[in-house]
Amino acid sequence: MGTLYFCEKITGSAPTDAVVTWKDGDSTYALRPQPESSSHTPGDTESTKFYDRGTSAALWNIGDNVICKVKSWAEGMELEGDTIREVQKRMPSIPVPEVIHSWLDQAWDRSFLLLRRVSGQSLDEAWTKLSTDQIVMIAEDLANHTITMTMSRSRQLETITGCHVSGEPGLFRQAPLNTWPSWKPEVRPFFTSETLTSYLREINNEDPPHVDEEFGFYHADMGPTNVFVSVFGPEKEDVRITAIIDWEAAAYWPSWYIALKPRVSPGFFLDSVQEEPWKWMQIFSDVLMAAGFDCPQEWYRRAREYTDEQIEIECERDEST
Repeated sequence: MGTLYFCEKITGSAPTDAVVTWKDGDSTYALRPQPESSSHTPGDTESTKFYDRGTSAALWNIGDNVICKVKSWAEGMELEGDTIREVQKRMPSIPVPEVIHSWLDQAWDRSFLLLRRVSGQSLDEAWTKLSTDQIVMIAEDLANHTITMTMSRSRQLETITGCHVSGEPGLFRQAPLNTWPSWKPEVRPFFTSETLTSYLREINNEDPPHVDEEFGFYHADMGPTNVFVSVFGPEKEDVRITAIIDWEAAAYWPSWYIALKPRVSPGFFLDSVQEEPWKWMQIFSDVLMAAGFDCPQEWYRRAREYTDEQIEIECERDEST
């Protein structure tokens, strides 16, 4: 597992050098430091991989109930495992997955995260079995969780432990491909209300929505594959959220980004249906707006059109030189 550790199924007592051990059914696993001269036999990594996003991210099964998540990393970023632990400590009512262990492998510029599998189905998987009332109930519960999150405040754009925010290409201008590797996340400055307003005005050629002095903490990626639900009751009429996963985008954001993100981000599309795949985007954003969060969709549309025009001009200029 990278250059630092290897994972093995053990029998008997745990090795003295084990960093962490965990039970999975009748089996026990241990994470151990990589020896200088390795004597263990590596497993078949392709057969246990169930998600692959090229050089940026991948997911593997370890046994039946644990997942290993590997993500590309850049200097200044927060580890997702640290985010989840901090949310669990500060906001215990928010349902998060159990972190077994997380670490950074700087030699590979990769973060590693061992998570216990969560119960239930993703909202995307459960979608066709849910009624409209149940879907709205899920959206309202997520809005309440969002309100709880936003009670945590910061005077700058940062993660919950004070690291740099990364990614979010829908809000920030991307670096030219010839200056930044495509697989590597882009870290953002510690914007304040004033500096973020200036930045957005500069790249979009118009005043952005008002940015409050304080930013609210927000997951920022509660798409239908990142929300897990369980249906119960005598007639399967009740539904509850069992977990919210994928916390790498979580940070302190402007209040208007909270309802805007699900309204415009492709990550909120449903994969499981062909008819109205945008339905979750609409429902969740509407519920967040009803909870008091602004959604400056028209500003965002104009900003994206302007950005696309500028990129096209720059590409034409590069081709002519």
